[in-house]
Amino acid sequence: MSSVDLKDFRLTAALRTPELQSGTPPGRSTDQATASKVDELVIAYDRLFSVRFLANPSLDSAFREAWRFQILVFAIHLHDTRAIDDPRAGLTIGRLQALLAGRGIASPGRIAAILKQMEQAGYLLAALSPADRRVTLLSPSPDLQDGIILWEAAIFALIDMVAAADPLAARVPRAPGLGKVMRGEIVRARLAGWNPFLGFPELAFFATRDGGWRLVSRLAALVSADEDVIRKGTVQIDLQDFARAAGASRSTLRRLLEEAWQAGLLDAPPRNGRHIVPSKLLMSEFRRWLTSFIEAHRNFAAIGAERAMQQRPPTN
Repeated sequence: MSSVDLKDFRLTAALRTPELQSGTPPGRSTDQATASKVDELVIAYDRLFSVRFLANPSLDSAFREAWRFQILVFAIHLHDTRAIDDPRAGLTIGRLQALLAGRGIASPGRIAAILKQMEQAGYLLAALSPADRRVTLLSPSPDLQDGIILWEAAIFALIDMVAAADPLAARVPRAPGLGKVMRGEIVRARLAGWNPFLGFPELAFFATRDGGWRLVSRLAALVSADEDVIRKGTVQIDLQDFARAAGASRSTLRRLLEEAWQAGLLDAPPRNGRHIVPSKLLMSEFRRWLTSFIEAHRNFAAIGAERAMQQRPPTN
């Protein structure tokens, strides 16, 4: 297993503000200091999720695309919560399909295809169940586990930016089960009806399409980082280079941008990425979504930190 250094994700912490804490739409705030803090979060989010989680570019998208990542989180949860002596426990394609049935995340066929791709690439390992030799269980490989640790570290870094007084990343070595418990809380919330995109239809448009989530987060980061972009309202993206980095095809991204313009999420024809004009509503909603996303994961992580510390064996 390769080593993972959490210091790679250290960023300058931003002060936690009432607007961030309450989830007030910061894109609509007249407080420039608050807007600047949210700019930092948007840029950091894009930067952190631009790293390579897995060596395989096409499968690395499981960490970058919202709908694919939900499949991955549920899959790892089935593995994490397995009981060795229970033949009904553990990760199989059928069990994951049953768990996600009716949740609008992906069809049974797409779920099976993604798991098969990850197994063929060596990120999921197959073995017969010790409780029932007729059942083949899947488990994350060391490389996939490293990718999960990197994702957790990225989430902790974002949380630390708005809760600098109690940095989670520094607590991970003292509570090594924090990430696993946090992911369990995410799954429990999702099963109970929590949906990170509920109330954000503009963002759900991108989140449900290949390459879409990376694209909209990059647009938001460019708008937040560049005064010239803010003034002109126009973004340029080399779709060929971006497609290669995002694990998507150029044609898919071109089609996505055209559909976004037709849906009113862009204010002008995108001209193959040379003239992208995100609507003010889209950018404002992304900023509002990001603050609510970080707040939700801060709560999940707080529960995880408490439970992980309770499970920690006593020291002499």
